[in-house]
Amino acid sequence: MVLYTPLSTDEIYPAQASQQKTISYQGRTIIVEETEHHQQQILQLISTDPNDYLQTNFTPGTVINNEPIHDDM
Repeated sequence: MVLYTPLSTDEIYPAQASQQKTISYQGRTIIVEETEHHQQQILQLISTDPNDYLQTNFTPGTVINNEPIHDDM
């Protein structure tokens, strides 16, 4: 199979599995990763609404503390 993409091979086939999860947070779908202090850090927002990307509470790197989080999967 030929894969045409601007991404590097490491981005497509990561060497080790990370602790990333897709969850629902404040009605939006986001990808988070657990930090060493058992908090959730936002890695990516998945939305079709451009206004969601302007909200600072969905900025990548934002740490979610003691918020009710629901797994999508």
